[in-house]
Amino acid sequence: MVSLEPGRFNPLRNWDNKIMKKLAIQWSPFFTVALGILAAVGYYLGAGIQLKLSLTDLLPENHPAVVKFEKLTEVVGRSAFGIAELEA
Repeated sequence: MVSLEPGRFNPLRNWDNKIMKKLAIQWSPFFTVALGILAAVGYYLGAGIQLKLSLTDLLPENHPAVVKFEKLTEVVGRSAFGIAELEA
């Protein structure tokens, strides 16, 4: 087991600590700007995504289940959407 007491051999102190300090101090403005740009691009691209929450939107319009569901909703109406979905 490696002891981390002062004066004892610590392999992490010599190599990893230098790299972490360099990344944390010298490269932090770069990482901040890069992550900000990445977030802005993700927001811009994600703003155009539309969610289709109707189950009939997931199937083609000529699918038999969609055709039957449309006929059923004409009779029952959209207010009973959950009931019509469970019974179909």
